[in-house]
Amino acid sequence: MPIEQTEIQLKPRNRGFHLITQEIERAITELANTKVGLLHVFIKHTSASLTINENADPTVRQDFESHFNEMVPEDAPYYVHTYEGPDDMPAHLKSSLLGSSVSIPVTDGRLNLGTWQGVYLCEHRNHGGSRRLVLTLHYEAFKDSGGEIDAYRIYYRSARKEAMGQIIRRGLGNDQVSAFLRDYCQAHQIEQPDKFIAMTTSDLEQLHEGGIIGLGITEAMFKDWKEKADPQKK
Repeated sequence: MPIEQTEIQLKPRNRGFHLITQEIERAITELANTKVGLLHVFIKHTSASLTINENADPTVRQDFESHFNEMVPEDAPYYVHTYEGPDDMPAHLKSSLLGSSVSIPVTDGRLNLGTWQGVYLCEHRNHGGSRRLVLTLHYEAFKDSGGEIDAYRIYYRSARKEAMGQIIRRGLGNDQVSAFLRDYCQAHQIEQPDKFIAMTTSDLEQLHEGGIIGLGITEAMFKDWKEKADPQKK
């Protein structure tokens, strides 16, 4: 089974819990090619951690911060390691409680997270600076009926993502998607347009069920498109 490994540097963040799912997805070059696989995400620090939890309501992340501050207070009288500041020893403890890694299944070119799940960077220092992650993907690539890697799917993956992004930004409903994709294929001289349309429609169905997958769109755009695409699932 092939392996892709890459290391990324996250931008500095304030103390608290932050969603980083899309940053992880954008960094994995073979994600769109993966039929089935497992992604391991490891953080190379002792005062920050990783976990998976609610991706929709930001007050959940606020409550996480409040709870862990109560659970692991600063200036506990028994702390000996205090010379790096009052937030340092609690940061080490919180990091061990939450853990330094998460593993996520990958299915059909996307992280197989639940609809409301996202990956958190848990920043436990007041000024933690930039954090580094190691991403290791074990994967089996898409293959065609002859058992070869599906070159068509790989070649047009960027075009499919661009088309999906346009569909969501424009808020196109189900009854408008096919016509849009026909026009898109003609404008971009896509070979085998029926195959392209079938793949992109399948990608959209998975996206509809599974949430945003790093298409450079806002949550508001995505919510509006979901309501138009399937009014029964508001």
